[in-house]
Amino acid sequence: MIQLANLYKQEVQDGFRRSLTDPRCQHLNTTAGGWSNVEIDFAPSTWNLLQVVSVGSCPDQPLGYLQATLDRAVGIVTEVMALRFTAKPDKTWSADMRTFLRSLLTDHGFRKVRWSALAENPACQVWDRLAAELGGGRVALYREEVKRGHGWADLVVWEVRAQPF
Repeated sequence: MIQLANLYKQEVQDGFRRSLTDPRCQHLNTTAGGWSNVEIDFAPSTWNLLQVVSVGSCPDQPLGYLQATLDRAVGIVTEVMALRFTAKPDKTWSADMRTFLRSLLTDHGFRKVRWSALAENPACQVWDRLAAELGGGRVALYREEVKRGHGWADLVVWEVRAQPF
């Protein structure tokens, strides 16, 4: 079940901070510069940023956090951040992630939804399947785009349109 993240501010901050040192999250790219953010800024409205959590059977503990950066003037979601707080995959989280992306196109009326991930991220396979399921796919691969430690990482970009390709 999807809920507004503002109702779970502390839980989201705690989950995000844990992810900064969690080895399974080593491929998370929170900004173009890598780990420059150490907390999530909650927007006062949903005009530019839609922030939600996935909540399972334990309502006090969100399963993960989803954030969409919105450009309403052109009708495009320019970035999506998805961070699962659970160590193991969860069916509720997966369903909520699909529902969230689909709702950006249907309920919120955006023309396109774009998101990116480091090419080395194992979740890229999941993103490929999800984008294909929604009628989209990979639209770009930027070589050596993101600074990571002592080197550079490639960035993959996906796009889904309200009218499939």
